[in-house]
Amino acid sequence: MAEAVRRGALSPEIGGVETRMLSAAGAGPRDLLRADALVLGTPENFGYMAGGMKDFLDRTFYPCEGRVQSLPYAVFVSAGNDGSGALSSIRRIARGYPLREVQEAIVWRASWTRRCSRAARTSAWRSRRDSSSACTETPMPLPLRRLARDLGALRTLLALLALLVIAAAPLSEGAAVYSGWRLATTVVAPALFVMLVFV
Repeated sequence: MAEAVRRGALSPEIGGVETRMLSAAGAGPRDLLRADALVLGTPENFGYMAGGMKDFLDRTFYPCEGRVQSLPYAVFVSAGNDGSGALSSIRRIARGYPLREVQEAIVWRASWTRRCSRAARTSAWRSRRDSSSACTETPMPLPLRRLARDLGALRTLLALLALLVIAAAPLSEGAAVYSGWRLATTVVAPALFVMLVFV
């Protein structure tokens, strides 16, 4: 994602801009003080920003507090959860400098794709132009994919097997049959399906 943001900042549409991409460990107060804009990127680790990002903010906060007032910034987060923990903690610290958020954050909750790359490039371009318009793309998984993820692989497999048994069985003329093959399809499989999904 960081590379896509860098390419967006180097767009020919915003010529005459020097762009530097630094790791959180390699950046310090001097870099922050000479910046005209800032784009912060982090993975979400345990519902919080990465340790390196927190270290950067800790090392630069007091030396730069009040000296970077209204410095425009944007944030992008690669999240395993919803990204809100990492995003809210960065925003809270940024208000203390104080920095000015000029681009709605990109919180990416899925695997990296070309679509995300376009969104990240657009974010960097908009941040440099000091735009306040939003460019958030948050792909949501399909309902069945979300259900499978929440249930887990074994539960999903067992639920599908129970549905297959129910669908493959011959109809029992509307009445439950409590012997033989039909016992599995009229009593056991429906009960198993309900237990697997809701327990």
